[in-house]
Amino acid sequence: MKNMEHKSSFKESTFVLVFLILIGFTGLSQHQNIPINYAISQKIEKSVLIAKQNVHTAIKPFQQTFIPPSSYASVFNDTGVYYYDFTVKLFQENLLNIEEDDVFLTADPLFNLVAGRTNYLDTTTSIYTNTRGVRVSGDITSKFSFETRYYENQFYYPEYLDSVADARGVAFGLGRAKKFKGKGQDVGMSSGYISYSPNKEFNIQFGQGKHFIGDGYRSMLLSDNSFNYPYLSLSLNLLDGKLFYKTVNAWMQTLERMPLSSSPEALFKRKSGSFHYLSFKPKKQLEIGFFEGIIYRRYEDSVGEIAVDPAFYIPIIGVGSGLYANNEENKVVFGINMNVVPVENVKIYGQFVMDDFSKTGFQIGGKWFDLFKAKNSWLMLEYNSAVPYLFTKSTEDIIQSYSHANQELAHPLGASFNELVVMAHFEKNRFFATAKYFYAQKERFGGSIYGENIFLPNDAILIAVASEKISWNYFGGELGLNLNIKTRMQIFGNAYNRSESGDNWSSNEWFWQIGLRTALNNFYYEQ
Repeated sequence: MKNMEHKSSFKESTFVLVFLILIGFTGLSQHQNIPINYAISQKIEKSVLIAKQNVHTAIKPFQQTFIPPSSYASVFNDTGVYYYDFTVKLFQENLLNIEEDDVFLTADPLFNLVAGRTNYLDTTTSIYTNTRGVRVSGDITSKFSFETRYYENQFYYPEYLDSVADARGVAFGLGRAKKFKGKGQDVGMSSGYISYSPNKEFNIQFGQGKHFIGDGYRSMLLSDNSFNYPYLSLSLNLLDGKLFYKTVNAWMQTLERMPLSSSPEALFKRKSGSFHYLSFKPKKQLEIGFFEGIIYRRYEDSVGEIAVDPAFYIPIIGVGSGLYANNEENKVVFGINMNVVPVENVKIYGQFVMDDFSKTGFQIGGKWFDLFKAKNSWLMLEYNSAVPYLFTKSTEDIIQSYSHANQELAHPLGASFNELVVMAHFEKNRFFATAKYFYAQKERFGGSIYGENIFLPNDAILIAVASEKISWNYFGGELGLNLNIKTRMQIFGNAYNRSESGDNWSSNEWFWQIGLRTALNNFYYEQ
């Protein structure tokens, strides 16, 4: 049983699917989501910045409903000249294209086939990724779009990732995993949505996927680090693009099972999340957004699964945090996101987050697009900081930590860190190169990883009198060749080093990989 525990969650929202089907169809435009991929997002952000358009870039996935076609068309259209049907299909088109009257349908294989080696403690072992999948997407009339994806995955991670994956029972970003040939991870993942836009100001979606709030590589508010979750989202784009509001209702879970019942495998303990984001652009060069996220109790040990609080269904920012300002059961997170364009091709951005009105974190960063007039290049510097025990809860309410399926909903390092991120990317024709450097200082308490690990309770503050300082480095680079721009099919190779040291210990690991992939997702292996 792979990630089948969402069935009951979908039942709670089946009425949305029925509603969308009964709405009726009326000519043909696109309202699909643009994949949450950092390289794709940078190209769209640069296009929006140069065109000085009223697009709210902190809300991802980008939706075609709210972005002028000129800002994303070039990202997915190859204008090269090819002389053979095979090369046209390989480099320029989707594998399957159907376009008749008011129906447009595409289908593509998805894959990530990677082999490499890692050296840890003077021992060299093989690592690899074996991902096969399929994506089907389409538009039906001018108002209705959809997408569905499925992936089957097997991984042999580098040692530093494998130890965490084993402890949590997950594959990073893909959900609950089972052991594969003793050391690897085996996981299936599905995602998809149906999208309805009656006009250019409003969109409603029902599906299973992820969301990201922010302009940086990391997000201190809501990121796509964790596994997919069933969701219902509403989006409003008002005042000629100056005001944007998005609300997401999500049905989430832990990977801790309820007490055994008559079923072969008990369901996982549930929780629900509501996320609201109000963004304002008084000028095209300035964007200010206000965020509220609440993780609601859905399970009690003495009772079992319980009904979610009615406030979960109220799609108005501020209501939940107002009701639960002094509530210990639910996790309340709110914050501010901001970006400004001081000069052409430069964006400065930042975030502030507050958890349960007591613990805080922040982000500040900047991007320089078309570095030294090199088209499709960018340089990014980012600093992230979080106090100890951010995003966690007490022992009694630890289920409501700011997480889903044993992965963090915000920054993958959890809490109790200061992190520097430096990234540079260059493209020339079909070739690309990316360099990365990450450095973090972390603090742990109580002789363990209290304070840093958001799955451990914050009432450990009362007993944690000693702390350990940790230094962490991750650096390396990647070279590759873009083949098909529709699916981001790439040939690539990379090499990275990851080191960590504490008071009386240290670790160091080098690894390299080569492979063929369709790069439509983010995977945060820099942790």
